[in-house]
Amino acid sequence: MNSKSTRNTILLARLYERLGTVEFRLRSFEHANEYLSKALTLKTEILGSSHFDAESIQCLLGRTQAELGNRGKALEFYNEFLRSREERISKGFTVDREMDVLFQLGKLYYENNQFDLAGSCLEDCLDLRREFQVKQDQGAADLLYYLGCVLIETLQFE
Repeated sequence: MNSKSTRNTILLARLYERLGTVEFRLRSFEHANEYLSKALTLKTEILGSSHFDAESIQCLLGRTQAELGNRGKALEFYNEFLRSREERISKGFTVDREMDVLFQLGKLYYENNQFDLAGSCLEDCLDLRREFQVKQDQGAADLLYYLGCVLIETLQFE
């Protein structure tokens, strides 16, 4: 691909991503999935799956699939996102969205009655919050709620 063609492909991918984001916000998850899938295909073709632009789409596709009730597919997108992030972090990139992805994974595992995996993801999320001294907000409350639910389900509380 020449540089003009590459630039046009990236612009088209951005357009699909924006359309997908709008459809997601409108709760039109089928349309969001269609646009985001096209955006991911184009961006990974040009930039590779470990590029941060592809990662943001993977994360939103995970949320879209979860909203559609396709938890297995959502887990695939989140796991691919984490694999990609680990690869980038090993090259010295900063941590920015891991807590949200770990929380979403933990929530999905909880909803699928996979309490051990849910607990592991949620505990990792809590560890990151502590390590990076993230302020206490609604995200912390949600995290602690689901972590408490997991502990109750597994009878690990006293």
